Amino acid sequence: MLPRVLQPASLMRVLQPASVGSEWCGREPVLSVYIVARNNRRLLQSRPIGSGDGTLNLNKINYNGTISYLRLGSDGSLKAFSWFDPATYLTWEESFSFFSTYFVRQCGLPSFCGDYGYCDRGMCVACPTPKGLLGWSDQCSPPKATQFCSGGKGKAVNYYKIVGVEHFTGPYVNDGQGPTSVIDCKAKCDRDCKCLGYFYKEKDKKCLLAPLLGTLIKDANTSSVAYIKY
Repeated sequence: MLPRVLQPASLMRVLQPASVGSEWCGREPVLSVYIVARNNRRLLQSRPIGSGDGTLNLNKINYNGTISYLRLGSDGSLKAFSWFDPATYLTWEESFSFFSTYFVRQCGLPSFCGDYGYCDRGMCVACPTPKGLLGWSDQCSPPKATQFCSGGKGKAVNYYKIVGVEHFTGPYVNDGQGPTSVIDCKAKCDRDCKCLGYFYKEKDKKCLLAPLLGTLIKDANTSSVAYIKY
C-alpha cells in the first residue's frame, strides 16, 4: 500500500507546517496530537507547553514539508516522514516520532523492551521477576494468562511488587479508575484470570488492571506501584 500524503490542514491542529527550513511547533497553551480518520479525531497525547506564550519545537523540517505521510507501525510507533526528491538515498526522511527523546518518552512505546522489561530514560535496564529486578535481555518474559485461566483457573495467585513504575496505558486512561482502595483493586485482578497485574496510584487512589504488561516505565516521582502476578 502506498503511503497516503497528508494534507496541510490535517497537521495544522497539532503541528504548524511552514516553508522549507522552518520548524513544526505548537503555539497554543496546550499541545495536542490527534490521529484523524474519516473525519473522526482521537486524542493521542495532550501536554502543557508553559505559560501559554511560549513555543514548543517538535522537530526541524529540512526539506519541503508539503509531501509527508504519517505511519503507524506494527510495534505501535507513530512517525511522520517527508520526501526529499534530489536525494539518491533515504529520500523519505523521518520528520517526527511520537515516541522519541523530544516528545513522548521512548519508554512509553509498549514494545520498546520486547515482550517485557523495565525501562528508564530510553533504556531497558532490568527484567522484573519475583526475585527482584534482574538483568534485562530479549528473553525477559511476562506471566502468561494461561497460568491463571483454563487449566490454571483456581490456582492461588501471588504478586510481586515494583515501586515507582507506570504502565504504558496510564497517560491515556487517566491512570485508571477510582478512587478505590488497593485491596479492592487487587480483588478485581484476582477475579480476572486475564489480568496479569495491577497498577495502583497511591496518591490518587486509582486502579489500573493490566491484561498486557509490555514495557514498564520507571518514574521515581510517581506514587504508582505495580503488582505483577506469578
